[in-house]
Amino acid sequence: MITMRLFFLCLLATPAAVHGGTTEALLTMQPTWTRFFSYEKVTLKCKIIPYKYPYHCKFCDESGYCRDGEFWHYKDYCSIQITTRYSEKFYCEVNGGIKSNTINLIVTDNYSPLLTLEPEPTEIFEMDTVTMRCRCRYNNNVRLTWYKGGMEKHSNSSKSSAGVTYRIISVSMSDSDIYTCRGCHSYYNSPKSNIITLQVSERPKAVLKIEVECSDFKKKKVKLRCEIPGKYNDWEYEFNKNRNIIKTNWNNVFEIEHIPRYEYQYTCQGHLERPPSYSKLSDPITLTPGGEAITEPILEFSQNQVWEGDLVTLHCDTQVNRWYAVSSLRYTYYKDQEILKTVLNESTLELRLTRFNDMGKYSCRVTNEGTECTRSSNPVTLHVSELISSVILQADPTAFVREGQPLILTCSANVMKPHFTEPLLYTFLKDGEPVKESSSSAQYTTTANESHAGKYECEGQLNTVTKRSLPVSVHVQIPVSTPVMVISGNRTTSPGDSLHISCQSSRGTDPIHYQLYFKNQQNNNIQLTEDSKPISYKLKITGEVQTGSYWCRANNSEEDEPALSNAINITVIVPVSGASLISNLSGTGVSKGVSVFLTCTLNAGTRPHFFWFHNGHELPSIDPAKTYALSEDGNYLTIYSVSERHEGDYYCVAVNGHDDSETYTSSSSIVQLRIAHSSSVALIITAILITFLLVICIAFLAIRYRSYCSEWRKYVEKPKVNRQNSRLPAVPTAPPMDEWREENNPVPAASSDDRFPIDDQPTGEGVVYSMVDIKKTTGANWKESKGRTGSANSDSVEYYVTYAKVNVRGSVKKNVHASEEEEEGGTDDEAERQEERKILEDVRENVYCNSENLYENFKMN
Repeated sequence: MITMRLFFLCLLATPAAVHGGTTEALLTMQPTWTRFFSYEKVTLKCKIIPYKYPYHCKFCDESGYCRDGEFWHYKDYCSIQITTRYSEKFYCEVNGGIKSNTINLIVTDNYSPLLTLEPEPTEIFEMDTVTMRCRCRYNNNVRLTWYKGGMEKHSNSSKSSAGVTYRIISVSMSDSDIYTCRGCHSYYNSPKSNIITLQVSERPKAVLKIEVECSDFKKKKVKLRCEIPGKYNDWEYEFNKNRNIIKTNWNNVFEIEHIPRYEYQYTCQGHLERPPSYSKLSDPITLTPGGEAITEPILEFSQNQVWEGDLVTLHCDTQVNRWYAVSSLRYTYYKDQEILKTVLNESTLELRLTRFNDMGKYSCRVTNEGTECTRSSNPVTLHVSELISSVILQADPTAFVREGQPLILTCSANVMKPHFTEPLLYTFLKDGEPVKESSSSAQYTTTANESHAGKYECEGQLNTVTKRSLPVSVHVQIPVSTPVMVISGNRTTSPGDSLHISCQSSRGTDPIHYQLYFKNQQNNNIQLTEDSKPISYKLKITGEVQTGSYWCRANNSEEDEPALSNAINITVIVPVSGASLISNLSGTGVSKGVSVFLTCTLNAGTRPHFFWFHNGHELPSIDPAKTYALSEDGNYLTIYSVSERHEGDYYCVAVNGHDDSETYTSSSSIVQLRIAHSSSVALIITAILITFLLVICIAFLAIRYRSYCSEWRKYVEKPKVNRQNSRLPAVPTAPPMDEWREENNPVPAASSDDRFPIDDQPTGEGVVYSMVDIKKTTGANWKESKGRTGSANSDSVEYYVTYAKVNVRGSVKKNVHASEEEEEGGTDDEAERQEERKILEDVRENVYCNSENLYENFKMN
């Protein structure tokens, strides 16, 4: 129990209990800089302010990972040692809820010098000692160059194993700048270190004030109050008497029970456990022994009866004690405990009174500037009589008028002071600005227009007293002006677009009723929307049905006709689509000279333009040769007389759009135009080729026939043949060709230059022509023919005849063998000889030669 009591007594005796401040945690580190090379050792220290024992702390990084620290009760902090690997932030947490400030450790791996500042994490104030340390990663015993604001600075640097330091003792505001160092490497132009910005703040200065309880004349108690401006509120205050410390406490008030017998100088100063560590010393205050500084003041007025507009003088009377060396007195005047004015060494104050603003309780307060000893008077009530009655403003007959009608305002007031003969002046104001000069006339008349609408007031003025009436709102009914309709966006638009339509009148008394209309292509008026405020309408374009005229109207009175706006036309362009080509062309082509009609159709599209293409080239709208023509709309192409120049591929392209920047196109499929002369040409060419081949064949056969005729003539006319002993029957002498042709061939005679045509051949067996090959052999071939004839003779002549009959039913090729012998003899087979002779006669009858040549040969033989 005794231990607990001692603990609570100690707790109450802590600075926090005395000072009434809050508890906070402070995180520091050793070494004190925040920039490190990798794998250096750093000690983090966490301390609670004000100190409380015991307490538990832990150190956490920015990811939330925490480690418990080791508490050193004899050092009033807990700590932990870490190894730097990468940049991270740390804070400490005390007793599970109090978090400290955050320290950002910056870790680098490069070989540039590392410049640090001590103390780094805190604010630097005037008169602090600052140490800048330039550290190299591997070589700290080198000569370094220091730079301030980019300019080289000559300084006496000190070297150590921890780097080269540059110290500024008692820094000033002029030392604020950026600093760097260079020289870790021996070679020239080695890299510079990181930049450190040194910002020196002005050290706060303590202000010492004296509070003397002047009413306590016997005790003469004095309070010294030390105040330090700024953001810090956990100062420890030090009070000095003649430069000697007399008290150090967390309380900023020091009480002196009795005013000393002799003169003393008092000062104060503040101290912190963090930078700025201490404040500047306050200016000294001298306390002089003696009695009460000043007596209680008395406030008096210059007159008893007070009217509005009177000038009244307030007098604050007090006496100064001769034992106080009072340099000056400060007078402060109050009305209803609010300061009216503060003057120095002036005991009177003049006021121009009004009834409502200046009535109340007045008092004064006197302060000794040297000691801040203050005495206050008792309050005195001031009554002010009314000089002018309340001012009343009226509109005749009403405050609602139409534009062009008369507006009449009347002002009235009375003078309350007896036997007062000065005239009362009236001033009319509109929205706080005068509309008529001050005069004795209490009426304001004008013709109402739009500018006369507003709040009107009337002022009654008598000498220096001015009173104002309550405001009267005048409303001028303004007819609606012609509304203006504006459409933002392209007035030629497409489905899917949106247009914003606004309609507003520049003049007119609210409320104005607006209506928006649409007149379609069928001249039907359709109301789109209406509103009691200017129209702002979003028109979503869906189709061509929205093409038409748009207008609005406005009205604010049932007595007036609605005002109509201008009309704006909107054209909805539906993009062209589904272009197709319709024609009267057939699959086999068209004949030359006929007309061809091509029509370009669309599934959709507003006001399209059609373009025609022939073999990839655009057709002019007007054909100079006038072989084709386009319709007025351009969707119909007529080719008047088709020729070879019109053959090829045709297609059409439909185009429409808003303007040149946004167009739509649709192309049709390709239609081929061909002239139906390909088959007749082929037939003619084929006929020519066949005829040419037939001519060649006939010429060849004619040549062969003439050769056969020559051979045959030699056989028939040869005189040495003994036809009596021949196997073949005797062949009579060939008559002239004309006679032979008449007797054996009922075929018309041909000219000397012609051969028999195929159609003029003999008809008997349907023979078209005959081919004959006759060969004659002598005894040399006898042995070969012996087997067939059954007898042989060395002087015999053998004939081998080969002929062919070509007719409608086909061709027959036969070989005929005959022989002629000079001696008598023959075959036993008479029947065979008769057959051969018949064949030979047939051959002779069916050989057709050129009549003229055959006749000439016949005469020669």
